Amino acid sequence: MGLFSKSFYESVHAALKPDGLMAAQTESPFVNQELIRRVYGDVARTFPIAKLYVAFVPTYPTGMWSFTMGSKQYRPEDVKAVRVENTKYYNLGIHHASLALPNFAKELVGE
Repeated sequence: MGLFSKSFYESVHAALKPDGLMAAQTESPFVNQELIRRVYGDVARTFPIAKLYVAFVPTYPTGMWSFTMGSKQYRPEDVKAVRVENTKYYNLGIHHASLALPNFAKELVGE
C-alpha cells in the first residue's frame, strides 16, 4: 500500500474517529497534475469532504506544493473564529486566504 493509493486513504479513513481529518502532501501542482487529480479523486470518494490547498515551500521543487485534505466532518473554510494567542502571523484572515486556490489549481480538482 503506497502513500498515493486509494487503499491508503481508505485505511486512514477507517482509523480516524468520527470527526477525524487528514492532510497529505500531494506534490507540485506545476509538475504532478495527474497525481493531484487522482489523489484528490480518491480522497473525495473516500471522505465526505475533500479540499486541495497550496503553499509555497521554497526548498521543494518548483517552490509551490499541494496538500489534499480529507475530512469526515469539518470543512476548513467554515472556521468562523480562531483561538490562537501570541502569534505574529496566523489569524482568521490568513486561515481563509490559505485555502484560496489559483485558477490553474482549481481546474485540477474541478472547482
